[in-house]
Amino acid sequence: MSDRRPSSNDSVYPADPGTDSPQGQRRRHAPFIRSLSWASSGVAEATRRERNLRIHWLVAYLVLAAGLFLDFLRTDWLWVTLAISLVLVTELINTAVEAAVDSAGDRPDPAARLAKDAAAGAVLVASVFSLVVAGLVIVARNPDPSLVFRRVAERPGLAIALAAGLVALLTWAVLAGHRFGKKC
Repeated sequence: MSDRRPSSNDSVYPADPGTDSPQGQRRRHAPFIRSLSWASSGVAEATRRERNLRIHWLVAYLVLAAGLFLDFLRTDWLWVTLAISLVLVTELINTAVEAAVDSAGDRPDPAARLAKDAAAGAVLVASVFSLVVAGLVIVARNPDPSLVFRRVAERPGLAIALAAGLVALLTWAVLAGHRFGKKC
């Protein structure tokens, strides 16, 4: 048995002269598709287990809904989606760090505490950045709060669809939290 880890040049599958066939193509792309499946499962599982991640998804939904009503410009969408993505990515990394540290040992360790606190700090920094972006995009463009309510009144169909989505998201967030024995 070799201790050598497979390199990127090593194939998971034995050499097959028929890799140009549709069946061979499916086998060759299976690891990539499988990795996408694992990644999406990781996001879903982290979202089910972590209350703060569910809160971030909810806030993201609300900000994106606000963008539809406030007629964001293309650059506004760019900044808002960047801020949302940054918060979600740092929260996922924080979840991974906490899970790894928690599974590594039973006794408290100052290095473990630092790792967990630093990961949580990254989420805090990303969240503050997203609040600044939201303030600049939403408040600076729409200084009159009544404008939001007038735009909602002008688009009742969109408002109903977004409200239904919000109710579904809230229901899912609460049920996911109770499934793991946690309160939301």
